[in-house]
Amino acid sequence: MTKRIAVLVSGRGSNLQALLHAQAEGRLGGRIALVLSDKPNCLGIKRAREAGCETFTFSPKEFSDRESYERVMAREIESRECVLIVLAGFMRILTPWFVKRFEGRLINLHPALLPQFPGTHAI
Repeated sequence: MTKRIAVLVSGRGSNLQALLHAQAEGRLGGRIALVLSDKPNCLGIKRAREAGCETFTFSPKEFSDRESYERVMAREIESRECVLIVLAGFMRILTPWFVKRFEGRLINLHPALLPQFPGTHAI
């Protein structure tokens, strides 16, 4: 069975695009089963849709707290049986609840050492 991967994005989706290229070339070691975003109109979601990936978007403003929307994210990830979650420019800090739930299955693509250098212009 192919590893199912969820990718979380918030912006342009340049890291997602690299993952999509690796997938197309057979170098990913899995299949992107879901792309989630907290920004429904971001370029990353557009790239995902153009590549034929299933997407799920949400607005954090619709939830009372971070854990509430993370529970929805977890439900979407688990319903697609994703075994790996890649944060590819996802610009939200995840709660301990989410990190513990997916412990050992999260990869955060960030251009600098966290927490010393947070944000989009870390380097």
